[in-house]
Amino acid sequence: MEVTSLPKVSMVLYTDGGFRQNVGGWGVHGYSYTVDDEDKKKKKKPAVGVPTTTGYIIKDDPKMQQREVVRPAQVFESFGGLLPETTNNIAEMTATLNGMDLAVSQGAEKLLIYTDSEYVTKGLTQYLNKWKSNGWQKATGGEVANKALWVALDSKLAELQAKNIHYTFQWVKGHDGHRGNVMADYMATRGVLLGKNNDTTPRHNVQDFGEYDKYKADRHRFVSHARWYFNLSDEDLLKVNEHGFYEYCFGHPSKEDTDQVYLGKALADTAFSTVWLKQPETCLDLVYTRVKRIATNVYGNAFIGRLDNIYSPFNHKEIMDYGGELLFRANKNDNDITNCTGALIVRECNPPAISYRAVNNLMYLNKCLTEFHTGKLSILSKAYDITDLIYEKETTKKGEVKFNLSKSIKQITKAIKVPVSCEVLNKPITVDVTLTLGLDVPNRNTLAGISEASPKIHIMVIKESDVAFRYLTIMSCDDGYCIMANVYANLRILSKAELDKCA
Repeated sequence: MEVTSLPKVSMVLYTDGGFRQNVGGWGVHGYSYTVDDEDKKKKKKPAVGVPTTTGYIIKDDPKMQQREVVRPAQVFESFGGLLPETTNNIAEMTATLNGMDLAVSQGAEKLLIYTDSEYVTKGLTQYLNKWKSNGWQKATGGEVANKALWVALDSKLAELQAKNIHYTFQWVKGHDGHRGNVMADYMATRGVLLGKNNDTTPRHNVQDFGEYDKYKADRHRFVSHARWYFNLSDEDLLKVNEHGFYEYCFGHPSKEDTDQVYLGKALADTAFSTVWLKQPETCLDLVYTRVKRIATNVYGNAFIGRLDNIYSPFNHKEIMDYGGELLFRANKNDNDITNCTGALIVRECNPPAISYRAVNNLMYLNKCLTEFHTGKLSILSKAYDITDLIYEKETTKKGEVKFNLSKSIKQITKAIKVPVSCEVLNKPITVDVTLTLGLDVPNRNTLAGISEASPKIHIMVIKESDVAFRYLTIMSCDDGYCIMANVYANLRILSKAELDKCA
């Protein structure tokens, strides 16, 4: 019987401790790689942030070209909270101890641990044996601080030696943009956040490195705006509306007020959208559920979800991996929600009163979409199919109809003109309206992204008077609907020349 030995594995780990307001946390980040990896050709070239046998490559590394790049097998995340009466040094030591435990549990042959704590590095490499031989007494007298943890670290070193795990400890400058140290700091901050919630249960996550490193935050193409609006009136976000769709409200903030401190203020480059989807956006439900759980004194206020932050790969992955439990209130004075990176995930509208204007606009969009979906347009509304102005149809050899984004809509295209019919003084007239991408109509990436889902685009014209009308854009595909409008600049007033045509 042929016996095959397991591959020899090395580990590179970064450990860090955190301490805020008498609450601590520890964190570990790192990766493992197979020692006898013969496939050199597929490995990355040395570059900042690339994993090597000596850790992630740092900026301005004088020995960059000499580093032996590896293709990691797995990536590790571990963190936990420490209750009050702790210190920063205790957090740093606990992190290193957990890193060593991880190496033992994974059966590593070699272990390289980076820490930004000189206290831990010097203690392990210079003072530990002296303290131990001196009965854990300092040379100046008195017991060594944190003796119990130093004893535990010494015992763990003995275990590493007994298992023939070759170990090295190195100091790395903290908060210097070093990828591994940054990630370990994030893990430690997660631990602090758990500690503030009196949660000391360790979290461990082992993942395939390829999936971790190339994580993609998927979202439906209709979720193309940068802001998400909601209130906490519903028990659960994941519920279908009366038409069988999951309903979401989004918007594009003005450059003048990107934080939307005054949500609802009439700014010309502001847009809103209501989206109906057949499948839910699970990440948004996790955020909603968490906010509803931890928010206080809500009073019906509106909330703004920062989709640019929610769907960034690290934040999105954190929400999906841990079910939103690592989202916390930024402070005690409001319901702004953040995470270990300090990114603003959700902001509570304050002052809330003006935000009701935005709510009314979104309700209006939803009403128009309902009319369109049910085919019951009001007497003042008409919908025109402009799909052929956006897409070019192609019939494949199999007889299938394929949609391609019109060649006239290029990367640099900011707006398109669309002819629409309207009635003035009971006489028909065709005029052009300008649709700004990202405001009146989805952006180019969205338009191109759903080309395989049988897209259709309509422009809805709503009569305001004999000389003016408003217009909205409705996009539909196999997955749902999106209605969008630049609500503060979508009023089209006919010019004198246009009116003269009807004289």
